[in-house]
Amino acid sequence: PQAPEPPAPEATPPVLSTAPKAPAPAPAANAATPAVNGHGPTRSRRKLLVNMTETERPQEDTHLLRTVMETLLDYPGTDGVDLLIWSEGKRWRLEMPIVTTGYCDELAARLDEILGHDAITIEETPVPTGI
Repeated sequence: PQAPEPPAPEATPPVLSTAPKAPAPAPAANAATPAVNGHGPTRSRRKLLVNMTETERPQEDTHLLRTVMETLLDYPGTDGVDLLIWSEGKRWRLEMPIVTTGYCDELAARLDEILGHDAITIEETPVPTGI
């Protein structure tokens, strides 16, 4: 059977959480940006969205997930990670609050080798640093 077409990017997937909420990682020191709305400088918090598709081969899916997680953990840092899993025509967002990584060109290249091009999306959220 052919894999289902993914929904439009605007669709918000359900969020699953497998761990208790942990404090958000501190943003990188070099991420400061100018003041926004007079509230002082802001920093940008990055989160990697890892796109994966469930197949009819659960052992291979498990191996792929393990490889991706090991690769992410090979690059310590403060960037958050969520998994976006396509399964049975739906997209599920799995929050991973205790998993962080340090996104860089080398990590991007390794993930491209494992998952293919465009499997990673970077989500940036401005975080005010002073009021």
